[in-house]
Amino acid sequence: AAGSVAPKERSEECEPCAAGTYQASKGETACTLCTTGGFCPRGAVAPTLCPAGRFSAAEGVVSESGCALCDAGFFCAAGSTAMTACATGTYSSGSGATACTPCEPGSFQDEEGRQSCEECTAGGYCAGGSSVAKPCAAGSFSAKIGLMAQAQCTACPAGSACSLGATAPTPCAAGTVAPDRASKECFSCGEIGRAHV
Repeated sequence: AAGSVAPKERSEECEPCAAGTYQASKGETACTLCTTGGFCPRGAVAPTLCPAGRFSAAEGVVSESGCALCDAGFFCAAGSTAMTACATGTYSSGSGATACTPCEPGSFQDEEGRQSCEECTAGGYCAGGSSVAKPCAAGSFSAKIGLMAQAQCTACPAGSACSLGATAPTPCAAGTVAPDRASKECFSCGEIGRAHV
């Protein structure tokens, strides 16, 4: 029967495959070593996959306890032969993860295989699952950390200009003006008449 073999010619009975091996076919004389990503108890007809959150890179594993827990910062699908690092924009905080969690809005993660996300930096904002902080648009700024959307960036005040990703408004230099809020640049006093015609 499957899961057993007759190791000697003219055997009176079949012997179950030893733990760590399996046999899927009837009438065989040898068992096959259990494959990576699974385990084989005594008498197995096929490898049993390591459960999600665990993996096995070794052949011949005899029980589920031989499947190692995935480390924090990684995840393992059922039958994994290796841990898979969490992608940028995601994390796993504990061992045995079956999937990675997207970073919460207001945070980001720019490296693979991490256990947490970083708070979004000043001058930018981070939607959920961000791998980088997106800069506040030119004409706006933010000195705060943890922003979740462009709408949370502050419009640059009149008399100042704000470049892309600004953390503070830059006051216009002598001889230049920015008469409106949300200015991207300051204009010379001679240019301002032409710019607002």
